Amino acid sequence: MSRGLAGLGLALALFGVLLAATFRAALPGRAELVFANGTEPRTLDPGRATGEPEGRIVDALFEGLTARDPATLAPVPGVAESWTISEDGRRYEFTLRADARWSDGTAVTAHDFAWSWRRFLEPAHGAEYAYLLHGLRHAEALHGARARAARLREEALPAFDALVAAHAAAFPSAAWRRFVAMHDLVAALSQVADPGARAALASEAGPAPAERAGFRAALAAEADAHEARAAAAETHFGVDAGAFAADERLAFLVDRIGLSEEMAQRLPADREMPPPPAPR
Repeated sequence: MSRGLAGLGLALALFGVLLAATFRAALPGRAELVFANGTEPRTLDPGRATGEPEGRIVDALFEGLTARDPATLAPVPGVAESWTISEDGRRYEFTLRADARWSDGTAVTAHDFAWSWRRFLEPAHGAEYAYLLHGLRHAEALHGARARAARLREEALPAFDALVAAHAAAFPSAAWRRFVAMHDLVAALSQVADPGARAALASEAGPAPAERAGFRAALAAEADAHEARAAAAETHFGVDAGAFAADERLAFLVDRIGLSEEMAQRLPADREMPPPPAPR
């Protein structure tokens, strides 16, 4: 029995040696590139990639507007050969390289970037990192305003009516805070103009019985406002606001909604592109 096992082990070892020799003989020479990615990527769509296995491959396949200098991490030209920043820090204008091409030889245009950034924000696309563009004009509304309006109308308003029906007197604090948290009303009503609605959100027991009709009206009005913001975003983002092509070919503009004083102080004084790194 032991001799049989020993013989089988020797045969397998010899087979392994022969197999390795065969593969080595089939290779043309030493590999010039070794890329150990760890696991299979879930997607090669740069608008859906979230992990390092996807990111490594996406970085190798696609070039962005800018790259980073490997020594200083300062932005250097990528598809954009230059860019300028407005004095208030809200508008970036990128001039694309005239020789930028897709792999099939088709010219890369500013419209390609505008289409890609809008697609990244479309709710149906389902990009996990879409919130990274929320600082652009109309971006947050394009990404989530219609869904927020639907949640207010279809979930929050019926839940508020049920809360009113269950408590003719003051709302129990726990019930009110649970209602506010469950429907994310602090975020949903972040732009509400009604001071009574803002006060109710901040209180421990919500609106008093005499104020409930007004709070309900504020919920309905804010749902309408979210719908209006979504409609404006769908009309303008990628067309003439947010991130859009300023001409048919090379000018791509990024339009921010604002810039904090701290961030404004970090901008270079001349608002111009830093020089590319010296060749090594």
